Amino acid sequence: ELRHALDQRQLCVVYQPKFDLRTYDIVGLEALVRWPHPRRGTPTPEQFLPLVRQHGLMRSVTAVVLDLALDDAARWYGKGIGVPV
Repeated sequence: ELRHALDQRQLCVVYQPKFDLRTYDIVGLEALVRWPHPRRGTPTPEQFLPLVRQHGLMRSVTAVVLDLALDDAARWYGKGIGVPV
């Protein structure tokens, strides 16, 4: 199922803000991979990342996450929002 999810681009990225604790400014975003499974809901990273490693798919998942994050960053930059990811 995980290979199918990769092939069908079913993985998505959510972003967690990174703050400067002195100024409370957002200084960047951390891209976090999620897999919204069509029947089982969204497993936690602790549930699905071991499967990624077990099946040797870390490079493929990393490539998908990088593509998604770069697409999002380019879209934000086009709107005048420059946030490091």
